[in-house]
Amino acid sequence: ELEALAQSIDARITHTAKKLKAADAAIKESLTGKLKEVEEVALQTYAEHEKSIKELREMVSSQRSQEGLRSTAQQTQLEQAVESLSQTRIQLDEHEKSTCSQLSAMHSDLAELKRGFSKQGDAVETLRAYVTSVEEKLSAQLDEQAKMHANGAKEASARWEKRF
Repeated sequence: ELEALAQSIDARITHTAKKLKAADAAIKESLTGKLKEVEEVALQTYAEHEKSIKELREMVSSQRSQEGLRSTAQQTQLEQAVESLSQTRIQLDEHEKSTCSQLSAMHSDLAELKRGFSKQGDAVETLRAYVTSVEEKLSAQLDEQAKMHANGAKEASARWEKRF
């Protein structure tokens, strides 16, 4: 009986061992399946992240390229504005020199005109004084001649009256 009990225990142990082996195999198979699923999800997530990173890199590269182009265009515009300003400054300086030269010439011409007008004014005053002097002399001569004629007429009238 002991042997039968030992065999019965042995059979149970064997049966339990087989069950454990089967359960272990099922667990291993389940774990392997789960590991494959996790690996697939991880690979899929990795691929999605790689795709997102690639898209972000492309977007950043595109933005940098656009910013570079924009910066180059702005730099060109600034250089053109500086050149235009420089040309305008040169033109203003030339205009200022020309204007100063013209102004100096005008001042010189005005001084010349002032001297000329002053001389003409002096000449006019001299002429006016001369005309006044001549008028006075002529007036005096006319008065004298008028008196002489008046006296002559009186004398002639008196002679005429004496005759008749």
